[in-house]
Amino acid sequence: YRAKGWDFLNIYVGDRKETTIDGWTYVYSTGDKKAILSKATNVGKDVTINGSLKIDNEDYTILAISEAVFKGKTNIENLTISENVEDIGANAFQGCQNIEKVELPSTLKAIGDNAFDQCSKLTIITTKSKTPAVLGKDVFVQSIYSTATVYVPNDAEIEAKYKAADGWKGFTSWAHGEKKTGTVGSMTYD
Repeated sequence: YRAKGWDFLNIYVGDRKETTIDGWTYVYSTGDKKAILSKATNVGKDVTINGSLKIDNEDYTILAISEAVFKGKTNIENLTISENVEDIGANAFQGCQNIEKVELPSTLKAIGDNAFDQCSKLTIITTKSKTPAVLGKDVFVQSIYSTATVYVPNDAEIEAKYKAADGWKGFTSWAHGEKKTGTVGSMTYD
């Protein structure tokens, strides 16, 4: 798995099992209640990847998004990855050409090679982690480094860490906090 952009230990403690819920397939281990999202067939324009799920009345923590799970799913526009997820596999969102916004959890440790390659409409990346995730090769399409804004936790030291980290340091637009949008009457604001 490491050759494909993974950087985590074998998560199977106890029996290795698989289940599909609403078109999304998870591989999980019964011993330590850990899971990975391994396939997704049913996606809309707003996608939230939860950090946990319930299987047979047992709670499981979703640690990772497997390789190429959402590859080529062009209908995704907004992506939220919830807390607990630590790893995003290689090519996970490659070719998702209409993704505009991505929200990454504070628990994220690594993003695999080409994970967001060909996501040329990506303009907002919000990361909640105080430590930059380790990025594989060509995680983001080159063109977004000058057009996307990266939102980091509200701290100048954290921003400095991102600006110095491989794969992150190429971005030219930085902000603190989360991108806020809203509507008052007929006016929409950023």
